[in-house]
Amino acid sequence: LFADSFSGLKYYWYYYRKDNKASITNNIRFQNTMDQIKILTLNIQYISEKCDNHTIIKSITQRFSKEILNVLLLRYPHLTIKNRRKIVVFIKKHKNTFKKNNSFKFFLFFSCTNIFGLNLNLKLYRMLIKLKKKLGGK
Repeated sequence: LFADSFSGLKYYWYYYRKDNKASITNNIRFQNTMDQIKILTLNIQYISEKCDNHTIIKSITQRFSKEILNVLLLRYPHLTIKNRRKIVVFIKKHKNTFKKNNSFKFFLFFSCTNIFGLNLNLKLYRMLIKLKKKLGGK
C-alpha cells in the first residue's frame, strides 16, 4: 500500500472493475459514459449525505471528481453533439454536487466551464495538460 492514508466506509458502491473488457469503464459508447458519470455523481451525493467525517467526504469527493473529469477528457470528444448536450445538461443539473469538491483545480475547471462551455473548456484543459508534460511536469 503506497497511500499516505486511507479510509473505509460501511456501505458499498460501484467504482470500477479493472481489466474487465465488459466493464462500463472500458467502453466509449454514450450510455456507458453517462452511466459512469451518473454513478460517480451519485456516489458523491451519497457519501455527502451519509458520512459525517469531513476528511473522508473531502477525500472521496476529490477522487470521484477527478474520475468524472477523466471520463470527460477521454470520452466527451468521441460523442455525438446530441449526446454531448445531454452530458452538459446533466453537469449543469448537478453543479451543486460538483461544488462539494472545494479544490482550486476543480473550482477553476467548473468556473471556466460556466464561462466557455464544457467543450471549449475541455479543449483548453487538454492543451494545458500537454503543455505541462512538455515542460516536465507530472
